[in-house]
Amino acid sequence: METKASPLVLEDFYITNCNCNFEQFPTTNNVKELRGKQAKYPVLIDYEIKKTKDKPDFIIGLKVVINPDHLEGYIIEVKGVGVFTISKKMDEKEIANLIFYSAMNICIANIRSYIANMTSYFPIGRFNFHAIDMPSLIKEKQEEKSPVEK
Repeated sequence: METKASPLVLEDFYITNCNCNFEQFPTTNNVKELRGKQAKYPVLIDYEIKKTKDKPDFIIGLKVVINPDHLEGYIIEVKGVGVFTISKKMDEKEIANLIFYSAMNICIANIRSYIANMTSYFPIGRFNFHAIDMPSLIKEKQEEKSPVEK
């Protein structure tokens, strides 16, 4: 099937900060066991979206933190920025869908790939974090920005 180009255009993606450390305490010498533990560690994602007023351009700043409690295994923090344009006139709802469901996933995929490549040189090998429940992530961020007054 021939694909149709999206009006969403990724102009560029940058990694702006990266920290990756490997901590292995003497309790775990088994690579398979350590990989299993690593897969269960929290993956924290935060983001910021900045839009321009006069153009359908926007950037997404994304931060991914893996293993925030600094347990044995990988301790990772990566920040990246995606620069996007929209190639045709669209209403605000369509633009919001492109931003939150397409552009965000593109940024997460870029960081996921970066982390996988980077960790491939570490003792327990390549690490890929789980797929993200985007509606839940977006809802949590919206609730964080506009807390309900009690």
